[in-house]
Amino acid sequence: LESSTVRYYVYDDEKLVLSGIRAEAYAPRNEKRIWGERFFDYARGEIRWIEALEGHPQRTRDPCEADFFVVPIPVGAVMVRRTGRGRKLLRDAYETLFKSTFFQQYPERHVVAFSTTERMFGWDFWGMSDEEMKKFRSSLV
Repeated sequence: LESSTVRYYVYDDEKLVLSGIRAEAYAPRNEKRIWGERFFDYARGEIRWIEALEGHPQRTRDPCEADFFVVPIPVGAVMVRRTGRGRKLLRDAYETLFKSTFFQQYPERHVVAFSTTERMFGWDFWGMSDEEMKKFRSSLV
């Protein structure tokens, strides 16, 4: 990216950033693991990707300068740390995104999810209807 002129915007709305979930992902776990241990590592890896994009010099704070938009929802961390409430957290986060002016204008310029966890690619984990999932049709997941 250093030689690129491409600029991107990372949303900073707490409903999308989910700082508490990110902190939980790094916290020690004592609870019974419903998911395998590797999924916790994957979730932390996803957060590191998001954090790297948040701190990169190609990031712009002005959405009008952006070539594309990064949605920083830590999908894997939501699901492995909040199995019972994860779907609701994701649904609330994506409803916030759906209402944003820039998503409504440029859905095709959005990277809406980072996940290295294969279980995240089944829509049933997202807690949204097929109609809602169609809103991502022109976005990058």
